[in-house]
Amino acid sequence: MKSILFVDDEPNVLSALRRMLRSMRSEWDMLFVNGGKAALDALEERDFDIVVSDLRMPQMDGVALLQEVRKRSPRTVRISLSGYSDKEMALRAVSEIHQFLSKPCEAEQLITTLERAIALSNLLSDERLKGLVSQMRTVPSLPALHDEVMRQLDAPDSSLRVIGKAMSQDGGMSSKAL
Repeated sequence: MKSILFVDDEPNVLSALRRMLRSMRSEWDMLFVNGGKAALDALEERDFDIVVSDLRMPQMDGVALLQEVRKRSPRTVRISLSGYSDKEMALRAVSEIHQFLSKPCEAEQLITTLERAIALSNLLSDERLKGLVSQMRTVPSLPALHDEVMRQLDAPDSSLRVIGKAMSQDGGMSSKAL
């Protein structure tokens, strides 16, 4: 059974997540904690396969928490489930998270994201490979898409719209551009 830690500073958000994911109780071991300090305490007690955290929290923000998660447990999948965040926080978060979800988030989207993370983790049965992938700080760009963007940048009649459309097809390239 996969273990998932949910972290937010709003008790109502944690309650909503608990209700939203009630149907997954038989498949996932879930813990819901209030704030970064409680999350670190939980990480001292046991390992988690996935940590889902808000970014904007008092005392310890989600980026600092997820940096600590990466240091303590590099194989843990780090997901941000957050509402508004400023540019500086978003840039700090890019290298710490594997996936970003915006609040409010539909149950189906959250469940699908978590199931994909679990499926990928299950595919990576080699512990060394799993360790390397989980420690990646950026998502690599697809070579063919990179070549296309470079062609568009060199083309005299290219537009920002065409280049942006090509870049938006690749999460790694989009995060690097941001």
